[in-house]
Amino acid sequence: MMPPKINSKIIPWTIVMNLKYSIASLLIILGSCSQYVNKNESDSFDDAIYQYGTKDSFLSKKYVGQLSYKELKNYGDMGLGTFNYVDGEMTALNGEFFRIPTDGPVHLASDTFLTPLAITKFFRTDKEIKTNSGIGIEELKNLISASLTDTTKPIAFQITGDFNFIKTRSVHKQSEPFLSLEQIVADQAVFQFENISATIVGFWFPKYMDGVNFPSYHFHVLTADLKGGGHLLDCKIKDAVVKIDYCDKLIIQ
Repeated sequence: MMPPKINSKIIPWTIVMNLKYSIASLLIILGSCSQYVNKNESDSFDDAIYQYGTKDSFLSKKYVGQLSYKELKNYGDMGLGTFNYVDGEMTALNGEFFRIPTDGPVHLASDTFLTPLAITKFFRTDKEIKTNSGIGIEELKNLISASLTDTTKPIAFQITGDFNFIKTRSVHKQSEPFLSLEQIVADQAVFQFENISATIVGFWFPKYMDGVNFPSYHFHVLTADLKGGGHLLDCKIKDAVVKIDYCDKLIIQ
């Protein structure tokens, strides 16, 4: 059987960094270098972040996509995203993709589910740092930022440990005519988990890529008992290890 192919845009960092941080130029590149990507080719997906959809399209209320979760699993074993009609949050860890709804239990995403926005990577640890006990989300971001050696391109993270608390959110399924993302988030469902073990997965994108993705940090959570998760709002860490994975390219479909 032939390996899966996707009609995607590969952005080599030599090109991106020559754009002098112009998002307009970057979007021109996205529109001009479409090509087929073979997942099994080492020069395609090796150490690449894969992204389906963009921030700008999502903010334009494009909440319906064509990519199935069956196909998405070919492009990474960790990540985050959502589902068509913004029907809950998605957290992927160790090759399993979970849906965190606003009501009902966390469950594995069906292969037939579709997504309008998802970011994944085959996670490979490049660096580990230990967190300080008692720090919150902003201190965690500062700790990670101080340890980064390359902030010219997106970075993937996994943070595993024990937490005094974790506060997350999920969002309700939408119907047309669609609300804005701001309106959807204003009606979010908020969860808080006390004295919990969990893994935070996430990405950091540089400011010059605003529009392609949300700049700075974006984290989703999955609790160790697989009973909770969602988009991370806040936390307090007891003890955790941060794993950092630098990428060498971004693939956007």
